[in-house]
Amino acid sequence: MKFELKAWHIFVLMILSLGYFAIEIVVAHSILFTRRYQTYTEDQFKEALQTVSSLTDNIHWVCLISCVLFLILSSIYFWQKGKGYFFLLTILYVATTSSVYYWLMEKIFILKKQNGIWEGGFSLNYFAPVIITILFALGVLINYSAIKYLRNRKPQTA
Repeated sequence: MKFELKAWHIFVLMILSLGYFAIEIVVAHSILFTRRYQTYTEDQFKEALQTVSSLTDNIHWVCLISCVLFLILSSIYFWQKGKGYFFLLTILYVATTSSVYYWLMEKIFILKKQNGIWEGGFSLNYFAPVIITILFALGVLINYSAIKYLRNRKPQTA
């Protein structure tokens, strides 16, 4: 029995991934900004910051794995159907998730500076999503071109 990838399969996976991503962001954001309403000791603050850092690491890995998964699913769908619009949705997904992820990283950076645990250096969190999206879009374009070439190649006769 041949498995045929349907468009709704990819949509459901994207929605589930974005839902998990949103839950992680809400939890991390709430942990970060409860400091405004509560008085933490320095140790409690460092512990909360460590928790948020582990959550952002989880978000990073979920984003990375889901982006690669969506690229693979888009490639399979393009190979089967010849429709490449899921590549654009995958690029949009990467742009959205990387922007939100680096926004959260910038909030952590600012919070560290405000509370005196900053270790020096500067933040490139505003430029990183743009660079990541452009590099990912170039990779998607190469992938799209390769699959299109292989789909349109005529079989050689002996």
